[in-house]
Amino acid sequence: MEIKKIFDSYLDLDASGLTFRRKTIKRISDVSRELFNQLNGKRFDAICGGLQLFTEDLLVRWTTNAVEKTGIRKVLLAGGVFMNVKANKLMSEIPSVEYLEAFPSCGDETLIFGAYYQYVADQFGRDQVAPLKHFFTGDDLDESEIEMAISKYGYSFRRMNDPASEVAGLLKAGHPVARCKGKMEFGARALGNRSIIADASNQDVVRVINQMVKKRDFWMPFAPMMRKDGSERYIHNHKNLDSPYMMMTFDTKENFKELIAAVHNADLTCRAQLLTRQHNPSMYAIVEEFEKLTGRGVILNTSFNLHGFPIARTGEEAMYIFHHSGLEFMELGPYLISKF
Repeated sequence: MEIKKIFDSYLDLDASGLTFRRKTIKRISDVSRELFNQLNGKRFDAICGGLQLFTEDLLVRWTTNAVEKTGIRKVLLAGGVFMNVKANKLMSEIPSVEYLEAFPSCGDETLIFGAYYQYVADQFGRDQVAPLKHFFTGDDLDESEIEMAISKYGYSFRRMNDPASEVAGLLKAGHPVARCKGKMEFGARALGNRSIIADASNQDVVRVINQMVKKRDFWMPFAPMMRKDGSERYIHNHKNLDSPYMMMTFDTKENFKELIAAVHNADLTCRAQLLTRQHNPSMYAIVEEFEKLTGRGVILNTSFNLHGFPIARTGEEAMYIFHHSGLEFMELGPYLISKF
């Protein structure tokens, strides 16, 4: 709370409760120097915790005021701060909020979406603006390019007859599987088409994946994927919120050990991706098959990239990551690639 008060001294809401108000007349460059002096010697986790509390408090009060003064109970969020899924969770829990959703990857890189939607609404009417159905707007894979990339590295491969069943079988056997299939997802989250997936009930799989490829800090959590129509088994989602882009986090239920590798150890919350068949039919099918094999309807998901490098885009990039990592299996387009 001591550190939160430091941040409180710089920014708050005005009397209307709807507008942010600076509490200092100093220039940003001067504020940064002053903040450095105030926070010098404090633990890094205490600074991060204080900043998080400050952000949550400010956003919850702002959202509460906006709903109260407008009577609009469905809240849509856009802007980089709303990549903060913990704050999003608290805003969604405000009693007066009926529904809340954050635009996927809602930083500056998605401003063009808002501009385009506004243009269509202005030109053709709001009833002509179709909702965003998915975020797979990137490159698709070219099968001939995939075959060239495979031949370059010389690993064994075969075309799968039933990809969902075969990939689910590997997951059941304890193998993480890289997945590069279909159109690439746009933005900050891996949504299944450029992902590394694994059995979320195996807590050791986090260590295994980090040793194989990710090399991430121990405290950075992975995320679970589950069918929305089966998610009530694992998470509390009292307002039936959507989360196809992993922009929300949820409290887990008493059976959290079924997804222990994909929950945050501090509070047992999870940044869940709630799948629908329409949103990503091939990934939905893998989760469905995995549940048939194991009785568990949750899969761990993390981005398919080497630590510090971009996510895989093409077949060539996927093969490069596969070759330079400890990964043993990869679904690449219609093929299963193996190091055995």
